[in-house]
Amino acid sequence: MTRPAPLSATVVVCTRDRPVMLARLLASLQEHVPDVDVLVVDSASATVETREVAAAAGVPLLRLERPGLSIARNAGVQAASGDVVVFTDDDCLVRDRWLDPLVAPFADPRVGVVTGEMVDLAASDSVPSERQHPDFRRTVQGLDLGHGANMAFRRSAVLDVGGFDERLGAGTDLAGAEDLDMFCRLLHAGWTGKRTSHSRIIHAHVRQGAEHTRLIRGYARGSGAALAKWLRIDRTVATDIATVQLRRLARQSARALRRPAQRQLVLAHAAGLVSGFIQATRMPVTDGVFVPAPAPISAGGSQEPVPRLIPLRPVEERFLRTPPGQPEQVTTALYVTDGVGMRLDDGQLDTAGIHRHITAWGHSNPHLMLQLATTWHGLTPPVWVTAAGVPGSAIDVWPQPVPAADVDDVAAALQLAPLDVTALGWHVTVLDDPAGPVAFVIRGHHAWTDGAMGLRVLSTLTAPEARPLGELPVHTAPPGPSGPVALPLALLRRWWGRQPGPSAAVRSWRAKPLAGRVRRVLGRHRWNMTLARHLDDRQATVQRAFTRIELPLTEVRSHAKACGGNINELLVVATAHALRATTTTTGSKSAEGQQVTVPMSDRGNETSDAGNRVRVVPVTVDVTADPATAVPDVRRQLRAKELPAPEPCRAHATTMLGPRTNAFLGEAKVEEWALLPSLGHDEEFGVLGLVLRSTLVVAVATSRPADLDSFSRTLVDLLRGGSATADAAS
Repeated sequence: MTRPAPLSATVVVCTRDRPVMLARLLASLQEHVPDVDVLVVDSASATVETREVAAAAGVPLLRLERPGLSIARNAGVQAASGDVVVFTDDDCLVRDRWLDPLVAPFADPRVGVVTGEMVDLAASDSVPSERQHPDFRRTVQGLDLGHGANMAFRRSAVLDVGGFDERLGAGTDLAGAEDLDMFCRLLHAGWTGKRTSHSRIIHAHVRQGAEHTRLIRGYARGSGAALAKWLRIDRTVATDIATVQLRRLARQSARALRRPAQRQLVLAHAAGLVSGFIQATRMPVTDGVFVPAPAPISAGGSQEPVPRLIPLRPVEERFLRTPPGQPEQVTTALYVTDGVGMRLDDGQLDTAGIHRHITAWGHSNPHLMLQLATTWHGLTPPVWVTAAGVPGSAIDVWPQPVPAADVDDVAAALQLAPLDVTALGWHVTVLDDPAGPVAFVIRGHHAWTDGAMGLRVLSTLTAPEARPLGELPVHTAPPGPSGPVALPLALLRRWWGRQPGPSAAVRSWRAKPLAGRVRRVLGRHRWNMTLARHLDDRQATVQRAFTRIELPLTEVRSHAKACGGNINELLVVATAHALRATTTTTGSKSAEGQQVTVPMSDRGNETSDAGNRVRVVPVTVDVTADPATAVPDVRRQLRAKELPAPEPCRAHATTMLGPRTNAFLGEAKVEEWALLPSLGHDEEFGVLGLVLRSTLVVAVATSRPADLDSFSRTLVDLLRGGSATADAAS
């Protein structure tokens, strides 16, 4: 029997504008748990000091543009590489033997959350209690499970329940209880909670006076809001929670009669509970969380200075230089809606309303308002700049009706159509089925976005509730610089502003070889000269076929877990077996090993920039071994610190996390959606798994249409626990 792979952990620190405290915490982590992976999530700090502290400590940083502790926690869970995600606060310090007691209980597959103790600095040398806490199983017990400064979660469990509630926690007007809310929701979903006295965190910053009163009021507002939410989820649970809250308030009030100094805190607690409860009764709830508030947008349409100016890196310039007759690499999403609210009284498609809605969507997000600007001389790189508006050419309707059965074929054909990135980096094609459904094919050029950023942008196109077409905020921003003089000057000012001083600027300029600069300039010049021909005269000389399969998420996840890995690692192994099953002896690398490349997000702190932030990890899969052996080996290769250089490969596979709630495009419900894999010039198959609330949507693209069915059958059989040996032999 194969021993389960040891659990890995990622420590996530969410912080905002507290660089001194963050530096102390990172130093204590490096001293006492030097081998653990640490991720800092910057929750929209106003200065660059947080980034500098993380860089000095050698810790990766994920920069967010929206404040909010729950938003930061969710981003940390998504970005974490470990099976267990451990949270601590930036105003804490760790000591030896802090981490192991938090992670060890997760060896029990029923455990979803473990918490430790928190002590003040004055009590940091006291002997830990030997008290053995009973398991936490009832939902209401989540109120006593622990504190957000010292808690660990099974990553898959947090994703299963939809993540932290982003309307709760610091940085929001309901500034607390996001940790207790998550504890309760996990217990309600059937997970077990544990609390250990052997893991202790030192709380080094104690609030006093008015600051402490505001903290208590914020915590209470979050608790009152959580109670209002549970009234709509489960009234029995809500009754239990209300009973506990009222008993605690009564005890605090009794103590305040004997200690007048505590009266202000009790009043703040009571006022917070009532005000949070009242506010939450007007907030919609879906899948156990409050519907997230829309992202705040400044008068200029962006949270960043506008117009934007983002030079392309060399890897993104290469995405632009597609040879004539070859497909450009694009990130493509397919939405299939029920068509409600998208037709006029006579049954015809409301093209004006759809155009208005997508145009408003484009103006609502600064990332969508980017077009490519170039100079004829090629002395400066192409640049993404703010466009003056969404051109009509960015949205079109497929000229013929498209029955639901033909949607995948049209989407595959659209992947071969060129994108005019000088207009915008994206394009939307509407497919109309006279029987009712309306589909949307949304393409984004790889020089403009990658899958992770594409999902983030796409999330703003839909809403968790139905609303009329076009009801989106529309903001305009001044267009960016253009022309052979204005654009280079703007780039020069941008580059100079990022240099520490003149000597550093000289070193930066000399660091790049002159020969490489000349080659890039000549390449830009050739691309500029042939751009019109690329858009007008190019005919694709390759074939593409595409299919998508929906699988039960719990079934695939259980099989992956039984094999000692996660869905992504199982998908890579299944892809290798499917590749072998459709491979002739010619061109096969070896009988035992099949190489598959795995694209992985590498955005770091560049979460809001245009461009492609993906690193490609080559993985060799032993297709003669059973999945229980191959999956842990793939996990080891993906987590290796030193990665081999990627080689030309015939297939790639990866998994992404999609929305966990219902989605509406206008009044139409999105009934199906998928992300289409984009094939490189040397690739024959691409596999992309999209994890939704209860399904795994597996999309397969190929340049060998005749082998699509056999490849897909083998892939699906392996994902569902079928025999790899039998499939390979057949």
